[in-house]
Amino acid sequence: MTTRFHNWPIQRKLTAIMVATSSLALLLASITFGLNDILSSSRILISQTSTLADVIGRNSTAALTFHDPAAATETLAALRSETHILSAATLTADGRVFATYTTNQPDECEEAPLLSTLPQDEQYRYGENVFDLIRPIMLNGERIGWVHVRSDLNEARSHIRSSAAIALVCFGIAGLLAYLLSSQLQHVISAPILSLAQTMKQVSREKDYTVRVPLPTTRDELSVLISGFNEMLTQIQTRDNRLHQYGQQLEGNVARRTTELSQALATLQESQQFLSSIIENLPITVFVAIKTNQHNAAWTDSFSRNVMELPEVVEFYRMSGDTDYL
Repeated sequence: MTTRFHNWPIQRKLTAIMVATSSLALLLASITFGLNDILSSSRILISQTSTLADVIGRNSTAALTFHDPAAATETLAALRSETHILSAATLTADGRVFATYTTNQPDECEEAPLLSTLPQDEQYRYGENVFDLIRPIMLNGERIGWVHVRSDLNEARSHIRSSAAIALVCFGIAGLLAYLLSSQLQHVISAPILSLAQTMKQVSREKDYTVRVPLPTTRDELSVLISGFNEMLTQIQTRDNRLHQYGQQLEGNVARRTTELSQALATLQESQQFLSSIIENLPITVFVAIKTNQHNAAWTDSFSRNVMELPEVVEFYRMSGDTDYL
């Protein structure tokens, strides 16, 4: 995946990076808000159930004091309007059931598991699908009984599901907006880079150093990079023009020198032909002086025969002194 991402075009990379960053930020924010919503739902459930238990307890003090289970049962029946309450019970100070209330869901209405060990103060706990709360009933600073309330978690879970659905929809909309916005904003960075890459390919392909990359309107690192590239092209163009001028001058010098050499060669050939014609038509007699360290008769006879066989030799003389033959 990383290799494939590295091979993506710059536009796609920028869009992916911005969308991924935005999505990660949205995901973290959604998780944070989701956890806060769960905790808030839990606090609300505890607060609402504790308030109901407090109201039931306050209204049940007389019934407990005068040992009137019917009045206590009537007080608990007021919970009928609270659809999320599965059961409730009023207990005596020693934990005996004094009055009860249940809905039409007997499977959800078991005896309170908190009654085995009565707490000193309000206590609650979460079950698999229920929430239990037990709260003492106080009268003049004395504990005269307990109120146990069992609630389902449907309302809290429904609230959490609704919040999750809203968060998911918001996440999708925000992700789409982030993609659309990043697709537009990435041109601010990718357009100058693509223009630079296109110009580099054109220069490399056509060897044309007169082209320039349009400068962006921004004053950032991309502007500095493109300005530096254009300056480099200017320097290369200047050197190329100088080399072209030097090449033309060298070609001119070579052509001129070649012409001069051709003229000199022609003059030399004419002079050679003239000298050859003079030499061919001018009678010349050459005297050749020969000196040898051989003076016996056999050598003299052999030398004489060989010399006489040469057609150029007209006369042959035996000399005395420093020269032996002429």
